[in-house]
Order: sequence, then structure tokens, then C-alpha cells
Amino acid sequence: MVKGLLMLSGGIDSPVAGWLVKRAGFEVGAINFSRSPLFKESDKKRRRISLISKTLGFSPLMRAEFGRVLRIVRQKGVLKYYFLVARVLMHRVAERVALEGGYSFLIDGENLGQVASQTLTNILMTQSSIAIPLFRPLLCFEKQDTIRLSKKIGVYELSLGPEECSSIGPKHPATSSDIALINEQIDALNPLLDEELSRVYSSLKVEKE
Repeated sequence: MVKGLLMLSGGIDSPVAGWLVKRAGFEVGAINFSRSPLFKESDKKRRRISLISKTLGFSPLMRAEFGRVLRIVRQKGVLKYYFLVARVLMHRVAERVALEGGYSFLIDGENLGQVASQTLTNILMTQSSIAIPLFRPLLCFEKQDTIRLSKKIGVYELSLGPEECSSIGPKHPATSSDIALINEQIDALNPLLDEELSRVYSSLKVEKE
């Protein structure tokens, strides 16, 4: 069966996105990017993500420790591009994991205009940063429709909590970009970034079912 890899954040959107793809008849695995080891991730949050994955049948669930990468992007990069650089790097890591694991596409929960950085220009830029197909089932959903589905499938309460990634990002993120510009930002962070990305791959954990 064709399978997709879901970028599971633990918020409301991505579980619903994965569920919609699974309902369409595809197998769905999941990868979660944590802020560990530099930022303590609570046991409660880890359990919530595990329960979401088990409830919706996402298997396997993989965990990537992304904290050191985020610190480099936050401290060494241009702040207004923080979300965009971090997003591209996460998608590229997910792409490599997907291709090595036999997945045919990625899935994320992005929604057009839901947050300041999720403009059409930036969403298209993210797509252009990877070669693997990227499914976005919620792209034009209203937030209330996503919440309604989250409640219907039984993960709404599990999905509630603060957006930790937003807490260390800029108040006024870039609303437009292109992949050449973001690649320049990434190149400027090397070789530090390459070293930490290698650590992310080597420390990737697959959660036991």
C-alpha cells in the first residue's frame, strides 16, 4: 500500500491532516520534531503525541531531536526568516526519512493564512525546497472545520497546548520569500548546521508500539 509520512506537531492541525489522508486509503507514519535536548520536553507532551498517534493509527511514530538546530537558526540566522528556515530544514529531514523508509509523500497541517508566515508565497517556497510530493489536506480549511473534525476523531483534548515553536520565533516573521533566499540563509549557518543535522539523523528514535 502507498504510504505517507506525517509531520506530526502535536497541535490541532497535523493530526487531522494525517487522519484525512489515512481515511483516503493510505498508510500513514509520523515524525515529530521536538525541541530536545536543549529545551526540556515534558513527559505530558510526549504522552499526548504518542496517544494521538496510537488513536489515529499512525505507525510508526518517529521522534527527531531538533533543539540544537533551532538554536543555531535562532541565534546565528536572520531572525525574521526563523520560521521559514526551520520549516525548510524540517521538511528536508522528513523527506530524507521518508525516502529511506519507502514513503511516497509527506503530509503536513499547514493552512493558508492561519499564521503570519503561512502565506501562499511561503507555502510554495516550502514545496520547492523538496523533491518528494507534499500533501496539505487542510490548506483551505476554516479553523472551525478543523476543530470540528479533531473533536469527531477523538483527539481534540489531546491536541490542546501552547505552540512551543512560536515561543522562540520572531513577532514579525517574513511574509514572503523564495527558495534561493532561504538557501542563502541556510548556507550562511554552515558548517554548524550540517553537523547538527547529522546528529538529528543519527539520534532519530522509533517509538515502540
